[in-house]
Amino acid sequence: QPGTPVYGSQGDVDAIVKALSEASRERTAEWRA
Repeated sequence: QPGTPVYGSQGDVDAIVKALSEASRERTAEWRA
């Protein structure tokens, strides 16, 4: 999903888990339907 923390992310599972854990929990306008 565009605007999400790891959209199109390149990396292994550990890199994606790390990116998600460091991402903001704030919902942006891009995340809303």
